[in-house]
Amino acid sequence: MPKRHPTTPTWHHLLPLLLTLPTPTKSYYVMTSRVNRPVWFKSWNLIMDARSLTHHLPNTCYATNRKFGDGDIEAFTVRNNEAEPPVFGIALYQSPDCGAGLGKPGYHFNKLPFMVIKFDAFDPYGINLVNLKELGVRWLAGSWISIDPMKEHEEGGLLAGIPNDGEDGVVIWEADPEYRRTPIRRVWIPNVVHKIAEGRPFFELLPPSPDRKPYVYLRDLIERFLIPNSDEIPDVVTPYFDKILSNFWGKARKPLLKGPLRNPDDPKSDFTYEGHYKEKYVPTYDPAAIEFPIIDPEVKPGVVYYDDLPGQDRMVLGQSEAIYNLQRMKHDSDMLYKEAIAEGAAERASDSLVEDNGLNDDFQKFLSEESQGEEPRDSK
Repeated sequence: MPKRHPTTPTWHHLLPLLLTLPTPTKSYYVMTSRVNRPVWFKSWNLIMDARSLTHHLPNTCYATNRKFGDGDIEAFTVRNNEAEPPVFGIALYQSPDCGAGLGKPGYHFNKLPFMVIKFDAFDPYGINLVNLKELGVRWLAGSWISIDPMKEHEEGGLLAGIPNDGEDGVVIWEADPEYRRTPIRRVWIPNVVHKIAEGRPFFELLPPSPDRKPYVYLRDLIERFLIPNSDEIPDVVTPYFDKILSNFWGKARKPLLKGPLRNPDDPKSDFTYEGHYKEKYVPTYDPAAIEFPIIDPEVKPGVVYYDDLPGQDRMVLGQSEAIYNLQRMKHDSDMLYKEAIAEGAAERASDSLVEDNGLNDDFQKFLSEESQGEEPRDSK
């Protein structure tokens, strides 16, 4: 038996410590829906046009994509997953670093978020959606991070002074009408976090990410919520996944999961996402998109205004400094616009190489074998 130093810990000694250490948790999914996104229900193959859902960790900053060609973000959706600790609030920022002040100078005007989302404290699980377009809030790109509303309701916190009774809602930092990059007050709008019902427990029954099927189900539910009269659009996703779970097709090839509105005779209908992003992606960066919003008091019932701004220590520039730096900010905005143009050109160039690097094998295969009905693999 090997000799062990008297002070060398064994696994028996370490076990109690290991049991008390915090373990990483896969907490929630996020989906951002842009106003000019392709029509989901016209997809030639919903699974092929899907992505892998990303598990997001609490207290971690995440940047949005920069698909400026698809316009502003219309809706921000969070799904708190069952059997995982939920997040109860999210802060949205115009900056790419959650207000850390590490990005470009044009974003240093303020470290405050432009919006904090509070989920129902008594029912945080499932799909929670905030329609930014409905609220009159523009958000082209930026970042988000989960927050603890209980801590932020304390003195000096982002939510200090706002009622803390557990109901859902959003707090928006409203702009000074003359200097849109400087907030002058907070606006509390209750009961605007929409809960989307899930007809089946597919998130728990289907293979997890990187399989694309959970994305298909989440995206389909969100699109049906956002698009008017979507109840008239046939549901092809639920019966398809029911058949997969019941092994309806056995070892036979599964048919393609085509969008219910796809029409091969209509050139505008018979499209692919790859073609959309390769041919239609045009950066349209608008410097005004990084300004704080101004809220119409009639946007929703129950709007309450708070003239104080807790968390002033998070601000980088005061109003006088903002005036002094307007010219510099304009320069920064112009630079960001030029970067957006360059980024779009680089992305189009990258897309043009897809056929040569083997990443597009599935896409080419199913274009040629669509009539045979083979289902694509779910790896990216």
